[in-house]
Amino acid sequence: MSERFYKAVARRIHDVRVASGLTQEEVAARASLNPYHVSRIENGAENLSLQTLGRFALAMGVPVARFLEDVEVGAEVLERRPRLNARNPALRGAASDREADPG
Repeated sequence: MSERFYKAVARRIHDVRVASGLTQEEVAARASLNPYHVSRIENGAENLSLQTLGRFALAMGVPVARFLEDVEVGAEVLERRPRLNARNPALRGAASDREADPG
């Protein structure tokens, strides 16, 4: 994901928390997170996992989707990138082989 995406989600977390009338400390306690961690996420200084996003949602009593509404996703997120399998050398060239041979 892009940095812009994470910052937009962070801003939405902040806005929902403020609208809910909760402090960072209250959200941290409800979500079993460190208040410092909550602050860094809200300020866009730290990215968050889906698990942490779920904790924020439970702590604030909102669906996870509330944090993602109207957040623009850049084109780089939608690009399909071939995956390489380092453990299986036979699969390393498979993605490029499919692109070269349309079938």
